[in-house]
Amino acid sequence: MIPMWLVLSLAAALIFTALNLLTRILAVKSDHPRAFSFVYNSWGVLFAALAYVVINHVVFFVTNSK
Repeated sequence: MIPMWLVLSLAAALIFTALNLLTRILAVKSDHPRAFSFVYNSWGVLFAALAYVVINHVVFFVTNSK
C-alpha cells in the first residue's frame, strides 16, 4: 500500500506545477494582469480552504473509524 504522505506530497507537487503554469499562461494573455492575478489567487485561496476542510474530515473519519 502506498503511504498517505507520499500520495499527498505528489498531489501537492502536481497541483502546484499545474497552478503555476496555468497562472503564467493566463496572465500573459490577460488585458489586466494585476486584476487577473487577484481574482485567480482569490479562487486559489477558496479552493485551498475547501481542500483543507475536506481532507481534515476524511482524515478524522478514517482515524476514528477503527
